[in-house]
Amino acid sequence: MELIEAAITGFDGEVHFATGYERKWCGQTITTPGADFSPWGFGDTRIVPVRGVSLATVIRDRPAIDLIDMDIQGAEADVIEAALPLVRERVRRLYIETHNTEVETRIRLALRSLDFRCLWDFPCYQESGTPFGRVSFEGGVQVWVNPR
Repeated sequence: MELIEAAITGFDGEVHFATGYERKWCGQTITTPGADFSPWGFGDTRIVPVRGVSLATVIRDRPAIDLIDMDIQGAEADVIEAALPLVRERVRRLYIETHNTEVETRIRLALRSLDFRCLWDFPCYQESGTPFGRVSFEGGVQVWVNPR
């Protein structure tokens, strides 16, 4: 097992990361220097530089990945789009929590371009029919399978 202490991004290099309020807000996220989180009640959020690492870097030395479980606060599409060839070649399943409709659309386009099969697609901020009944989703859920 390997632990990589970094934020997952679409590229390798330094990123800015919002931290703080872990008990109230589990949305620590990649952001820009000087971002203002006070409208959401998180005015003392700290923004710190951290190492960023791409999904391609994480998986390039692994011949096969059974499952990637991704909940990365809006960076999902950037991460997937930057690693498409390796995702197609090595990843069997993706479970992705989404946080806005633009990200959801970009993920759909990227993974369909690889001929991945979508098992579940429950958009964020909507109520959807699921195999378990109607569920109101704050974060959306997409589950994809590589047919290869």
